[in-house]
This record gives sequence, C-alpha cells and structure tokens, in this order.
Amino acid sequence: MKKLLPLLIAPLLFIYTASAEPVNCVYIPEHNKYICDNATPTPTVTPVPTVTPTATATASATPTPVLPTATPTIAPTAVSTRPLPARSPDGTYYITQTGIYSGTATCGNIGAGAHCVHIWNSNGVVLQDFNITSAQGYGLQFDNNVTIKRGTITAPLGASGHHKINTTFDTVVFDVSTVALQYIGSGCEASNPRPNLNATVRNSTFLNDSGHELLYMKCAQDVTIEGNQFKPNSDWAVSLPDGVNVTIRRNAFDLTSEPGNWLGIELPKVANALVTENSAIGPAGDWLVWTCCGTTGLSVHSNTVGGGMGTLCCILPPTTGTAGLQNHIYSAYE
Repeated sequence: MKKLLPLLIAPLLFIYTASAEPVNCVYIPEHNKYICDNATPTPTVTPVPTVTPTATATASATPTPVLPTATPTIAPTAVSTRPLPARSPDGTYYITQTGIYSGTATCGNIGAGAHCVHIWNSNGVVLQDFNITSAQGYGLQFDNNVTIKRGTITAPLGASGHHKINTTFDTVVFDVSTVALQYIGSGCEASNPRPNLNATVRNSTFLNDSGHELLYMKCAQDVTIEGNQFKPNSDWAVSLPDGVNVTIRRNAFDLTSEPGNWLGIELPKVANALVTENSAIGPAGDWLVWTCCGTTGLSVHSNTVGGGMGTLCCILPPTTGTAGLQNHIYSAYE
C-alpha cells in the first residue's frame, strides 16, 4: 500500500496544476475568462435585425392595372303624393302646404267668381294627375312656384293667378266656357320686370265655347308657349298685351270655327317676341298673328298656315310676306 500511494497522488497533482495554471491562454475581459489551447470559447452571437427587402421595379416589369371602383347605384328617394284636402265648408278645396297632390275635386254652385281648388302656398306645390269639375266659377286658383300637370279642368272659367312667378302648366286639358287660363295683371304696363314672370305653358289642349280669348297673359315676361293645341270658339286663341320676351313655337291653331273666331295670336305692345314653327288652319280673313300699338322686336318665321288664312296682320296693308312691314317687325314668312 505504501508503495502504491505515490503513484495515486501524482496524477491528482497534475490535474490540479493544469486547471489552476492555464497554459497558452488569453484573457478575454468582456467574457471575464481565459481562452486556452485546450478550450473552445463559446461564441457570443449578436442578433442580426431582420430587414424586409423592398421590391425594386425593373424596366421590363409590367404594371398591374388599377381597375376603377364601381360607383354604387343609389335609388332615388320616392316622394309621396298627397290626396287633395277635404272639401271645406264653403264647398271648395284649399292646398296650403308644400307638396305633391293629386285627386278629383268637384264643386257645385260656388259663385261666379269663386275657385273650386285654391293653391295658397308659394313655396312649391305640384298638382298632378287630377280632375277638377265645377258648375260655377273657376276651376283653379294658382300661386307662385307651382307646376300643374297631367290633369283636366272643366268649368265655366279655367285657371287664374294675379302677378305670379315661376309657373308651369304641362299636359293639361282645359274645357271651358270662356277663358281657359288667365295671368291677370294690373297697373303693370311700365313695370320692370313684369309681375307675371317666368311662365311656361306646354303640351296642353285649349277648348272654349265663346268669349275673347282662350289663353290670356297680361304683363307677362319670359314666357314660353309651346306644343299646345288651340281650338277656340272665341275671337282669338292667345293674347299677351304688354308682354316681354315671349316665345310661341310648335303650337297648332284650329281657327275653322266661324263666324266669331278670326285670330290665333294677339300681340299688342309686346317687346321681343318670337313666333315660329306653328301651324294654323282657317278661312280667308283669319290670321295667325295680329300686332299693333308699338310692338317691337317681333320675329315671325317658319310657320305654316292653310285654308286661305294669312300669317301677319295688321300692318297696312295686311300682308303675308315681308313687303309693307314696318321697322318694328323683323320678318314674316308664310
């Protein structure tokens, strides 16, 4: 045992010496350790940030087309139509609120100067798809900013308004005794603008039994009368005294009723009127247009007349051509 003891101790001393006294070692301060030949350091791995590469377009790259975004279709909001108000105790009907109205109104003996239906609202009323019948008086009293369309008025007198603006009558049948449609004016001959302003009458039918005129507009400005049918039994069909900026086009005048009827359009003291593309039929002695009393800026052309009637009266002498026209008449052609 004593002989074996030195042999057992020697390796232990060698192991201790090797671990305590490194050979060929380098001290690494940041790791606070020695790196020796007989040791492999554990490398410190620094994380590398991940970079997302940005795509670089090349000259040969085909761009992706951008398709337009479809615009959604928006359905229009339906506007409800109101029935005519109930008949009032006086036997007539009153529209006093803005809106769209339709229905049937029937009036009896309401008085010779009364109206069966009253529009007493200037903020925008539409009366459409209607039927008004009255035994007496007028069928309709209209206000400012109204549209009257697709209806029938049967009464001794048709519709009337006094000094009204922004009015339209479209596709209305007037079957009356005397005057079908009246724009009434008073003390307005020198007013500027005229009090009956911006009036349109189109695509309507005018019938009467007697009287002076079917359509009467006193002191009216910016007027369009187009696409209507006039069959008067009165003296004349249309009268526009003291009017300004009037267009009468593409209307049909049937002046064959005799003996009283003799004239389609009366234009006394009118400034700037165009009468064009109208057709008229009537016997000799009837006229499409009659003018007097200082009318200025009148142009009458491209109208068609038949049955022996003339185009323009009453410049002296009466004429259907351009001869004999005074300076205030621009042109007149048969």
